[in-house]
Amino acid sequence: MVLGVVVVCFPMMFVGWLLLSARWTKMDAVTLRMPEGMRSIVVEAMLEHSSDAKGLQRARKIDADAVKKWQSLDHLMVFSESSNSKLAAIEQAEAANKKTALELNKRGLEQEKAGDECGAEETFGVAAGKSSNGNDYAPVENMGRSALRCGDLPSARAGLETAIIKEDNSLKELDQDDDEAKAAKEDRLKDREFLIVVYQRGHERDLAAGACSEAHPGWKGCACLLAKDGNVKCEDTKR
Repeated sequence: MVLGVVVVCFPMMFVGWLLLSARWTKMDAVTLRMPEGMRSIVVEAMLEHSSDAKGLQRARKIDADAVKKWQSLDHLMVFSESSNSKLAAIEQAEAANKKTALELNKRGLEQEKAGDECGAEETFGVAAGKSSNGNDYAPVENMGRSALRCGDLPSARAGLETAIIKEDNSLKELDQDDDEAKAAKEDRLKDREFLIVVYQRGHERDLAAGACSEAHPGWKGCACLLAKDGNVKCEDTKR
């Protein structure tokens, strides 16, 4: 009888612990002491619940490798033929989210133009959460750039690192000579330059040097700064 109770209750206890760890920040200290596999499960549940900049920052503290794995995966839901109504409902919700993401991204660009970088960062963050296309990097890229201009380094780092992963994934599916691929390469280069500034301001010299090597392989080093126009300008340190 005792064994039966354990068999019935243990899965419920596990699910309860998982939900509590994913949603309650006070559990993070306990989660950090868990084995790697358990931390990875918590991080996945945490990011499924909230994958905005703050959610990514919190998850990275618990298991950075699990965050990178989550960011690189396309989260797909598979349904049987008998679930056509559910699939249609999800497709309808995704279409609505895509439209909302486009509208929010446009609003964020308008806020940027008006000089409200912090407001734009928040708007782009919501747009990124609404985007259902795994390789759509525009909202999270814009969030990262606005966050840097706003002075929010953790969000800038999370946004730009995620954008670069999405750009890499997008380029794998494109003809490298078409206009879309060329635009993605230009965006990735500029995001790496923005990320160099983020790393430099965070006193992470090794990461800044690595980002410089990826952005400009032939340069001795990168001297990058955030200009008054809101763009990042980089020069070879040999100059």
